[in-house]
Amino acid sequence: MNSRILAVLLVLAVCPTLQAADIWVMGYYVGYHVGLQSPNEVDYSTMTHIMVGAAIPQNDGTFDTNFYMGSSGPAWAQETVNLAHTAGIKAVLMVGGAGSHAAFQATQNPTVRAAFVSNLSQIVNSYGFDGIDLDWEPIPASDRDDILALSQDLRTAMPDKVMTIPLGWSNSNFPLTDSFWGQLSQYFDRVNMMSYHMTWIGGGWESWHSSALYGETPTTPSSIDHTVSAYLASGIPGNKIGIGIGFFGEPYENGSWSGGIFVHNTSPPYITEPGQSTTEAAIRVSDNWFSYSNIIRYVYDSNAREWDDTAKVPYLSFDTPFESPWPTWPTPPITTTYVTYEDVESIAAKGLYVHNEELGGCIIWTISQGYLDWLSSGEKDPLMKAVKIAFLETTAIEQSSPAPIVSSFSAYPNPVSSLSTIQYNLLEQSHVTIEVFDISGRPMRTVQDGFEQKGEHSFLFQTAELPAGVYMLRLASDSQTITQRIVIAR
Repeated sequence: MNSRILAVLLVLAVCPTLQAADIWVMGYYVGYHVGLQSPNEVDYSTMTHIMVGAAIPQNDGTFDTNFYMGSSGPAWAQETVNLAHTAGIKAVLMVGGAGSHAAFQATQNPTVRAAFVSNLSQIVNSYGFDGIDLDWEPIPASDRDDILALSQDLRTAMPDKVMTIPLGWSNSNFPLTDSFWGQLSQYFDRVNMMSYHMTWIGGGWESWHSSALYGETPTTPSSIDHTVSAYLASGIPGNKIGIGIGFFGEPYENGSWSGGIFVHNTSPPYITEPGQSTTEAAIRVSDNWFSYSNIIRYVYDSNAREWDDTAKVPYLSFDTPFESPWPTWPTPPITTTYVTYEDVESIAAKGLYVHNEELGGCIIWTISQGYLDWLSSGEKDPLMKAVKIAFLETTAIEQSSPAPIVSSFSAYPNPVSSLSTIQYNLLEQSHVTIEVFDISGRPMRTVQDGFEQKGEHSFLFQTAELPAGVYMLRLASDSQTITQRIVIAR
């Protein structure tokens, strides 16, 4: 694992200021992905809610509950609900989604709306679902009265059930700030941003990231932070807002369409990083086809991985077009020089953001796209493990002993070039602060500040941002202070 990624995860795993009691991790698990990951292969411990999809509304208020699987769908959904409950998490029914807009609009008829609410309540109760996820998308201005009426009736019919709703992301050139979103949010426990696939292609737009945390510009007009700000300004409480994490990526291809066929450029310029012209570019595959699993299997090259420290996301950059060994589709094969995607490090950054901003959590679309089903051994679910660490893990806080409790404290290697391991042993649990001072005693950085359990502790300390020289590491517990000299050599 990349040392910077590991350092981020270790910090998140031990930081007791990140109180996750009210954080929800909602992972979508849809029937058409059962071939990627069976219900028994899902790691339910990485989520608080599994979103089982989908029940498809019909124009008369009834529902298709085949879950995209035909006759085997109901049994799959019931098995997933049962396993979720056995694991101690909630199972939420995804309702609708892309392609269901006309059926949602039909609920403007009071008779259809009453049937919709009654039938959906019966489905929820028969399977034992803990709530619903109302995927009415898109929501144009003409639908606002209708979705408010439906949401109110659903809340009245299911007062004790979880209700969530996904909403779109905000273009910074045309912010979606509107008090309507705050009005809608009163009926829901979580309002989640579908903050993925946030790229634009064509004249005037530049290459960007599928799910940038920060860094929007007029020509790359998307970021999670901007969308969160827009929803907060609309009146949605911060603790109801969930951000979106897509377990898929998007490859930019250089070329143009001719007669319905994409023709690749055979000479530069190529898109190799964010912020470049997309006048001659296309994104032909995305969600489902270009899953994280397929990226790692067919495209990923550690030498090509780059990190955008403004947007807080990774990307792959190839100097010359890389032709993916994709087995059957599309034609011509994916040939790319720039790939935007999520990984362990960007998930860690998003978890820290949610905690710092005191938001409600996150949604994952979809958990199975991050599952490495083709591996014969090793970790098959790295992204969900990263989500668990970044969003859900905390450290307990208890009364500590007044006696001296630190039996050892060291940093190695020492001297260090860029990365050192700090290690210490606690005989009892205690509040621990570790700070870096320069040789004159000026504080440079706090690298740890929180309660720790009894036992051995270690984490990676990045020194790259500090100039070469002699520094002092000071560990302060509840009852003693220990100083360790560290030399940074370049």
